[in-house]
Amino acid sequence: MFSFLGRRFLQALPVAALTTTLVFFLIHLVPGDPVAIMLGDASNAADRANLTRILGLDQPLFKQYYTFLAHIFSGSWGTSLTYDRSVIELIYERFFPTLHLTICALVVSLFISIPLGVIAATQRGKFFDFFSVGFSLLAASIPNFVLAPIAVLIFSVQLGFFHVSGYQSAGDLILPSLCLGLGVSGYFTRIVRTATLEVLHEDYILTARSKGLSEINVLLKHVLKNASIPLITVIGGAFGGLLAGAVVTETLFDWPGIGRLFFNAFQARDYPLVQGIVLWVSFSFLIINILVDLAYSWVDRRVQRN
Repeated sequence: MFSFLGRRFLQALPVAALTTTLVFFLIHLVPGDPVAIMLGDASNAADRANLTRILGLDQPLFKQYYTFLAHIFSGSWGTSLTYDRSVIELIYERFFPTLHLTICALVVSLFISIPLGVIAATQRGKFFDFFSVGFSLLAASIPNFVLAPIAVLIFSVQLGFFHVSGYQSAGDLILPSLCLGLGVSGYFTRIVRTATLEVLHEDYILTARSKGLSEINVLLKHVLKNASIPLITVIGGAFGGLLAGAVVTETLFDWPGIGRLFFNAFQARDYPLVQGIVLWVSFSFLIINILVDLAYSWVDRRVQRN
């Protein structure tokens, strides 16, 4: 297990180095003068020169890159122009609300999709199968910028069940988690149904049934475990995407997370903060991919030998 984990970390190091380099050049890929874009057309030459000095854009490119790496390894990740604080401190503060929302949204999606997908596979061609497929298509088709305002209007404004926005208590997680989890559950349901259908026709399932095992035992002990590998893949991708910050949902619910922070930083043209968030998201995806590989190795020991 440790050798397998070590190999995955070594494989991730070149990707992390390349990602860091690309994020550094992000500010240099902006068309035009990034300082003029940040300050706007009304800025004067003195303000632009001062911001150029603060950002270090007046230095040679290799020295800018060295400074960028020094900020990363020092743990500060630079200073936000908008908040005048360390970038990593701002990201760290906003990370946990996003993490809470991500976990709750995934729990909601799995709670919906696994029963629907498994029952639809066992009832293939029947009413519940058609209902499950219809639900998955509908859930995956409704965008968050449509679903979230409707949910707020009904459950917050008219019924008064939840706060309209903000993160004041654990109950405030319910509505945004449902909005995020419902869309993801539509995709998960199709994956679970397809994977379960493939496993149900395997010889070892027929053998388990011939031994007199109940259908529940067959599903829990044999079908779900072997059908979980495709689901692990999509869970990892969905977790990374949600952890990156569901910008639309967090903005609509005024959620104090990574997505909301990125939206504010982008609007304010706070490029050091934008760079830091992009780098954080990239590293998060790398770590999640390693965790997905570990989950693979737990489900199927043959993965460790590859």
